[in-house]
Amino acid sequence: MREDWIECTLDKLVSEQGLFSDGDWVEKKDQDLDGEVRLIQLADIGDGFFRDKSNKRVTHKWATENNCSFLKTGDILIARMPDPLGRATIFPLEGEEKYITAVDVAILRTSNTQIHQGYLLHLINNPSIRNEIDKLKSGTTRKRISRKNLNKIHFQIAPLPEQRAIVAKIEALFSDLDKGIADLKKAQDQLTIYRQAVLKKAFEGELTKEKAEPEIIKLGSVIDKPRYGTSKKCSLEPKGIAVLRIPNIGEGLINPEELKYAEFDAKEISTLKLQEGDILTIRSNGSVDLVGKCALITKSDVDYLYAGYLIRLRPDKELIDSKFLLYSLKSHDLRVQIESKAKSTSGVNNINSGEIASLEIPHFKLEIQHQIVQEIESRLSVCDKVEESITESLEKAEALRQSILKKAFEGRLLSKAEVSACKAAPDYEPASVLLARIEQSRNERVKAEKKKKS
Repeated sequence: MREDWIECTLDKLVSEQGLFSDGDWVEKKDQDLDGEVRLIQLADIGDGFFRDKSNKRVTHKWATENNCSFLKTGDILIARMPDPLGRATIFPLEGEEKYITAVDVAILRTSNTQIHQGYLLHLINNPSIRNEIDKLKSGTTRKRISRKNLNKIHFQIAPLPEQRAIVAKIEALFSDLDKGIADLKKAQDQLTIYRQAVLKKAFEGELTKEKAEPEIIKLGSVIDKPRYGTSKKCSLEPKGIAVLRIPNIGEGLINPEELKYAEFDAKEISTLKLQEGDILTIRSNGSVDLVGKCALITKSDVDYLYAGYLIRLRPDKELIDSKFLLYSLKSHDLRVQIESKAKSTSGVNNINSGEIASLEIPHFKLEIQHQIVQEIESRLSVCDKVEESITESLEKAEALRQSILKKAFEGRLLSKAEVSACKAAPDYEPASVLLARIEQSRNERVKAEKKKKS
């Protein structure tokens, strides 16, 4: 840190007209859908951006009677709960006394023209501050940081002209980065479209040496009766047999992380035993996109059992290839069928064993199925490599974003020429002078209030 910078806590940046406080405690009974005042919640607080998701409201009368802190455009909102913990955004909405925020969001209003809001936002969101926040978090189930602990953290404050220059450079670099990220995500979307195009052509019989016409059959005619998993309560304690659950259903394969366990008798084990080539599918979930998601059981998975939110499909090996069935269930046509059958009950989407058995799938002779699987996998393996490269590039882009912020608040982002230009600005002064002026202003207000009371 250079000699004209200074370290201080957030409360030292707040002028006499400013605010550094928690939001307001609003219970469900206090809310009113027709209220004039919107309650900004944790869901609205993005990492550097405003999400604008919430729709809870209270009346203006309730807010004023309870001395709520009304938000102003430009306030910095800091999330005191994850994810991630300590993320901040600038409040963009306009309107006097139209917005308040929940108690787990801290409000920072400097009301000081000598502190650039964009600088402060990026400063709070930079990696070194996140590390400090992480050290000061508390709580057993959901971690949080108290405003008191938040105010223990020392922030690096630069002179105002340098604040402006740092923000301008961060935002220019971020703009280029965002364009690159948008291109990468567009490429990801195109890969998704290509994957579906491959599956469509495959199940229309167009990937074989000679075009093959599929027969449309019921899934139930080529598999054993679909079987539900166990409803037995499972535990993280590794005692008994590992039970596969919804989180273990990966993209076509079993993800063996975060397994849970339970004890079973011989009959239960026999009933729920998995075989190589079985397919597990999700039958119930709050997200309809996950209903029908499948994973193939390989040799390494046969010692697991499976939970009640999953259904086991066991292909008749003389009639249908397991991988052929897996890819078929991932195709667009089957997804449309599954989602149309999945019933939503109190926000939960379900598909039962009978509905799964009634799904209509394309069917070919076994030797054609094997050809189709081979053609699908040769094409999708190329997609996987490209996808892996895109994912790696996106991770590097995020690391670069964090690196930019880190350099900015270590005083290493601007060149010597850029720093010299900042020092030549007419409003340049060391940050220590700025802080002293803010403190003097606060002290004068305190004296004036004491004099008024006496």
